[in-house]
Amino acid sequence: MPTTCASAVLEGYSSPFDATAVRSLREAGAIVVGKANMDEFGMGSFNTNSVHGAAVQPGSEGRVAGGSSGGSAVAVKTGMALAAIGSDTGGSVRLPAAYCGIVGLKPSYGSISRFGLVPYANSLDTVGVLANNVADAALLHDILAHPDPNDMTCLPAPPSTKRNLRRPLTIGVPAEYNQVQLDPAVRDTWSRALTAFEAAGADVVPVQLPSTVPALAAYYVLAPAEAASNLAKYDGVRYGRARDMFGDEVIRRVLVGTFALSAGAHESYYVHAQRLRRQVVDEFQAAFAHVDAMVCPAALTAQAPTLDEVKHPRSGGSEYVTDVFTVPASLAGLPAVVVPAWDGVGLQVLGKWGDAAMVLDVAERLERMVVLGDDGGVDGEGWAEF
Repeated sequence: MPTTCASAVLEGYSSPFDATAVRSLREAGAIVVGKANMDEFGMGSFNTNSVHGAAVQPGSEGRVAGGSSGGSAVAVKTGMALAAIGSDTGGSVRLPAAYCGIVGLKPSYGSISRFGLVPYANSLDTVGVLANNVADAALLHDILAHPDPNDMTCLPAPPSTKRNLRRPLTIGVPAEYNQVQLDPAVRDTWSRALTAFEAAGADVVPVQLPSTVPALAAYYVLAPAEAASNLAKYDGVRYGRARDMFGDEVIRRVLVGTFALSAGAHESYYVHAQRLRRQVVDEFQAAFAHVDAMVCPAALTAQAPTLDEVKHPRSGGSEYVTDVFTVPASLAGLPAVVVPAWDGVGLQVLGKWGDAAMVLDVAERLERMVVLGDDGGVDGEGWAEF
């Protein structure tokens, strides 16, 4: 099957074998209908960095689908496929899911084999799932989550997705996600969901994740550094075509990564970013000692930007900032599910590493509350803490 990673460097290339994830789906009886558009080598948040052109939401007046797995999200949203898979390194499954109004699951790092996945950043890459509902996402997770001797980072045993029966739930609310730049529509929907959980008997409590914003800077040092190493093999001799065929965004990130790994910058940038990553992990572990899951926004805005807004960002905006709510879970290797809530706003459920059961359980509860219109009867007032 053609495998271009949306890059001119791999034009005409066909993979000689199936990735473990694809093979697992085929063995389970899935019919693979094709490949989908994406940002080149997974580098982007809007799916506009592609040799095939941008992935746009149908009937949305030119709004992008989100990236990097935007083509997969559009395929699911429009009914071209019942479900899709895509890589999630810093939010590449969750952002398209949030923007397109579908479910997006990023598994715990190591729960699904990456063998056959074209790497962007090995310590962050995961194989995620996009689907129309939580049940379908859980089904695909069950199929995909199993040991693989070809991927030594895979867990020795698959984490169960059977529903956890612990009651009552304790839902954490990361205060740092209530950013000044947060779209009021997103804040209102988030507040409404928290109130609905309280009305359903859950304990909803604030948690502290002080490294949320600094984590974004750390990610954009670590991921490009790993990308620079991974893409070095595309030299036009052994792999791919000439390097000068890389797109602008790929070149930009390779340059950043190469600089971060250079002798003069290694300690100040790369090592510092690794320390900050450890801090992010520690903060999540401390918070999850008191809560079962966290519920928070997936994106700063309720709607994706238009193509024109991506090309000419206002107020100093950048597609890098778009990842601020998705990157922390990636740095910590945690499972996360995005669920379309009221007014189509995507909310994110975060869980402890390896606890897909709890994340899917909470996501399914949220989905059910939205479908049934059960928001706790607050008439838009929302969670009192906001």
